Amino acid sequence: MKNKIWKVGVYIRISRDDMYSKESNSIINQRNYLTEYLLQEKMEIYDYYVDDGYTGTDFNRPAFMRMFNDIKEGKINTIIVKDLSRLGRNYIFLGEYLEHIFPLYDLRVISLNDNLDNFKDPECFNNILVPFKNLLNDEYARDISIKVKSSLNAKRYNGEFVGSIAPFGYLKDPNNKNKLIIDKDASKTVELIFSLALKNYSYSKIASYLNEMHILNPATYREINFNQRNNRNYLNKNNTWSSSSISSILKNRVYCGDLVQSKTKTISYKVHKIVRKDLEDMIIVENTHPPIINRTDFKKVQEIVKERTRAANTTGSTSLFTGYLRCYECQYKMRKSKAGYKDDHKTRDYYYYCSTYRNKSKELCSSHRVTGKFLEEKVFEEINKKISSCLSNSEKIDDYWLKEFKKYHNLDKLNKNMLDSLVKTIYIHNNLDVTIVYKYEQ
Repeated sequence: MKNKIWKVGVYIRISRDDMYSKESNSIINQRNYLTEYLLQEKMEIYDYYVDDGYTGTDFNRPAFMRMFNDIKEGKINTIIVKDLSRLGRNYIFLGEYLEHIFPLYDLRVISLNDNLDNFKDPECFNNILVPFKNLLNDEYARDISIKVKSSLNAKRYNGEFVGSIAPFGYLKDPNNKNKLIIDKDASKTVELIFSLALKNYSYSKIASYLNEMHILNPATYREINFNQRNNRNYLNKNNTWSSSSISSILKNRVYCGDLVQSKTKTISYKVHKIVRKDLEDMIIVENTHPPIINRTDFKKVQEIVKERTRAANTTGSTSLFTGYLRCYECQYKMRKSKAGYKDDHKTRDYYYYCSTYRNKSKELCSSHRVTGKFLEEKVFEEINKKISSCLSNSEKIDDYWLKEFKKYHNLDKLNKNMLDSLVKTIYIHNNLDVTIVYKYEQ
């Protein structure tokens, strides 16, 4: 082992939370510190693996995964970090790597500041102090997460904008990044969109008009004018307007001078899955910045949008599930789309899909899709089960709901009145499972 050639992977990580640390954990600082040590030890550096801006509570980091792949392929047999917190702040996952996964690859692990090197001391990671240090690092991440959320929420409640990119039509005030000012050029497009909506143009018709006029969509406008690119939302690669982008603008209260923030949340500081909050849990502050649209016109558009949502579709029949469907995984709305023609080439079915997965980011949710016909049958079946169950326990149901259940007990087909009366929300789990939240249970 004395003559063994150590091929070292230098792992460096920094996150936004490191601004709270008294010690400098910059990329350059870590790189110089570790490189100097390896030169003194005459160890060969195979590569540097740098995760810039990634939390230590999640091990699904690009540079870490690339390093781990090189470990599995035998390209490196040693990794070095400034301290164990750089490797990770999730004490359960980090313990699994240190105690079980890394030993399988006979990997040498050096944590410089912790004075740990399992080549010089094979039992060093079995010391009781190591999991204790990892637990403290984990607790630090939890504490910082709470502080960051509290700090941001304080700003939100104070009417300060805390987003990374200003909404289309606005700019961040160069003298105060938490204040919005009107973007004179983009605001004209916003005004045009609302004026067309007031003329009862549909989302798709507004989008078509803007495309015909060669008006830049928000993503393209930001990239061309400000070199801004939000990768999560930059999905419209042909640089055209879509119905969803029109809908998003028309429903956004920011344009009448209000800030609606804290719309989503992560499950915990370790589980970074994003879920949408209920409206009552969002932070809403009125009159925080100059409006682009006056409140009277904004309210008129909301009435038009609401009516259109409930309006008849192109076949003349009301969309049965409009406003009821949500994806169980991400809590966002399921949207309707037409399927291909059936064998008779005359009729066509329709289906619902997860709007997050299709329009926002495949990283945020999975593919959830269900046909309209199947959904109608499944929902009708589930509602009938609930009605029968409630009627068999009528002594536990108040008179109002008992009357409602009896009204729909003998129907042989699902209808809009039944949904409006009984159902609050329908969650789609996958192609085969739905969960119905009933109004009387709220």
